[in-house]
Amino acid sequence: MEHKFINKTKKVSLSQVDFKEYFEFYKNFICPFLYNYTLEDGTEIDIKFYDEYFAHLLGLHKFQTLKSYKKMNRLIEDILSEKIDFKNIYSAERNFIDKNIELRDRLTYFPVLKTLLENTTSALKYDLNVVWNSKIEFSFLLRSDKITILVYLAVKEIKGKKKICVPVSLLVDRNERFLKMGLKELKVISSKITNK
Repeated sequence: MEHKFINKTKKVSLSQVDFKEYFEFYKNFICPFLYNYTLEDGTEIDIKFYDEYFAHLLGLHKFQTLKSYKKMNRLIEDILSEKIDFKNIYSAERNFIDKNIELRDRLTYFPVLKTLLENTTSALKYDLNVVWNSKIEFSFLLRSDKITILVYLAVKEIKGKKKICVPVSLLVDRNERFLKMGLKELKVISSKITNK
């Protein structure tokens, strides 16, 4: 099955952001799979994606227009029925979006997610001793050398022995701030993508 976001390595323009198209891509090309990575220190990471993670991963919880949504499945229904679309949100919250580079990055780099997952080359491991100036809680930041700019998928561990993780954010790192923080970078020595 083909999709225009398959093998995508660059961002889309803000005018091309389409929540419905994004969700359909996410549901059909990301969610059906389990992503397993083995790091050079022997750590195994399994990542599972579910429909309800979509809004948070994309940063939709940051929009005032969408704050009233407490249940993600209701938000997704309204996206699919096109009651909610980016054009309407942009016209209502243009100043917020224009000033929030991190959010704009999440929206415009979302199409590279599959490329990042299929070509993950390394992971930065969270370290309690490193001062972290953000609200994002993560266990690992996954990256790929195939993307034209440094894009990380932040994942958080939810279970103990085998590192089962869920996605929490997509982060663009224009000045290598995460590497400069001294987080340990571990190479991915093997990866496997299987059906759930």
